Amino acid sequence: DPVSEDGVAGFGAAPMAFRPDGSALAFGYPGEVQVHDMTKRRTAGARLARQPPPPLPDEDEDIDNLPTSLKGALTGITTSLTYSRDGSLLIAGDSNGVTQMWDLSTSATRRTLTSVRSRSPIRSISFDAHAGALVTTDATATATLWQVAPTGAPAPLAEVTVPRERAEVTAFRPDGRSLVVAGSSGTAHTWTVADPARPVRGAGLTLHSGPVRAVAI
Repeated sequence: DPVSEDGVAGFGAAPMAFRPDGSALAFGYPGEVQVHDMTKRRTAGARLARQPPPPLPDEDEDIDNLPTSLKGALTGITTSLTYSRDGSLLIAGDSNGVTQMWDLSTSATRRTLTSVRSRSPIRSISFDAHAGALVTTDATATATLWQVAPTGAPAPLAEVTVPRERAEVTAFRPDGRSLVVAGSSGTAHTWTVADPARPVRGAGLTLHSGPVRAVAI
């Protein structure tokens, strides 16, 4: 059943991502990400239907039910969100080119991990749990693959370029061996990334004449 049928006033189509086990919903706001406990669905749904919650709860509202606010290095509008497949990492990108990671491996641990900065606003983020690789696209024709480590900054592995269009959205195949990058002219480009540091270009598929806004495998 739906927990909310309303948008978030003033923010348009803000990014959101469910934790893979469905226990939490991350919602992007300017300068922060809020993680809602979806095991308490009525409270979470009501809160998602309005602007960011006030700093103090209502008298009849349990303060323990308030969402967790995560900020890190985010300063712009949150543009993309994703969880790792085991739900232990949450990764967000913003309009200032910042990609920020948090360790959410336990409910009692919410560690702000390192951030990286791209040349322009982040448009999409995808995470491959098998190889520990992350791919980001910004407002250029390039998608960047990063190696994600438990500690330390993500290390750039490789860049793939979408010819004659802007890289919009990305997705890894579930086994992590292939990557799709869809562009602003409606074409999906594929790479073999069995070794993420050495992507091999594959076939392209024209989907339609307009920009691709979402892709899933």
